[in-house]
Amino acid sequence: MKNFDDLTRLGRIRRSKKIIELGLEHYDIDVKKMTFLEEATNIFYKVLDDKGKKYAVKVYQEINSNMDDALVEMHFLQLIKENTDIQVPVPVKNKQGDFITYLDTPYDDVKKRVSVYEWLPGKDLDENEKVEHFYEIGRIMAKVHEVTSTHKLPKTLNPKRLDKVLYFSGDDYFYKMDKYRSKVSDKTYKLLDYMIPYLDERMAKLYNEKPFLIHGDFNPYNVRLHRNSLRLLDFEDACVGYEIHDISIFLFYYQLDDDYEDYKKAFFKGYRSIRDIDIDEEEMKMLMIARRVNYMNYILAISDDVEKYLDVNTDRVMTYLKALHGPDFNLD
Repeated sequence: MKNFDDLTRLGRIRRSKKIIELGLEHYDIDVKKMTFLEEATNIFYKVLDDKGKKYAVKVYQEINSNMDDALVEMHFLQLIKENTDIQVPVPVKNKQGDFITYLDTPYDDVKKRVSVYEWLPGKDLDENEKVEHFYEIGRIMAKVHEVTSTHKLPKTLNPKRLDKVLYFSGDDYFYKMDKYRSKVSDKTYKLLDYMIPYLDERMAKLYNEKPFLIHGDFNPYNVRLHRNSLRLLDFEDACVGYEIHDISIFLFYYQLDDDYEDYKKAFFKGYRSIRDIDIDEEEMKMLMIARRVNYMNYILAISDDVEKYLDVNTDRVMTYLKALHGPDFNLD
């Protein structure tokens, strides 16, 4: 039997259903129906129980996170629920009183992690955005930072830091691996070789004051719209960093949009209505490029059709470098 991480996408989805079935034996949930939702960084199924209650169930993929990350996620969710009016997923404890179920299964040679959440209805903000949503998102992010910036983390937690390009627990230099090398042009290879250490040095220098818990993946796919209210999802990438990290990650998804300046203005107006902040635009651009470079490497591990994506983003990163160092800059 193939290891989980070596399966095709369809294979991982099918295998995850079997893992979830085993995992749900540890919960007081009598399953009536189970439906595949999505494979993002993890795999999600929607579960309906015999009483009509709905849940989202997650199988963690080891390439993206570890148990430390999952424990930080659960701590963060409780912190936000107890100290703000922000609607976030509510994790469900298993029969042992834990939020994470850690399983030995016949489907992989490593233990698998499963978590269950009460269903949070709504649709992705992505492609449903209005300018007024950005004002409210700014307020939501500022409320999160107001709580976490003064919160003392328990010593038992070990959150990651956003102090390098490849910061996920399972990150590796995929573009250097023989099995992916044919998909990476020489131009892209040379660019990544230059950019990763260059950005690592700049990102590490941001950590000059005490960092605090941030969401770490505040993006339009993790904001859900329901009856004109916004909910915040997916705290698994929670890490310690600063306001500029969450802000840069969120605005990264809109920087090529025609309405970017309007969105950014509304976002900062909302944020500053709760929490004052000064942002270094150059540092923000650098963090956006770091996320782009991270994706250029990471996509090799999760997709077969990557050549066009790599070519387009290689050009975008080179445009950034030429703006930074001059139009004659090259990597030769």
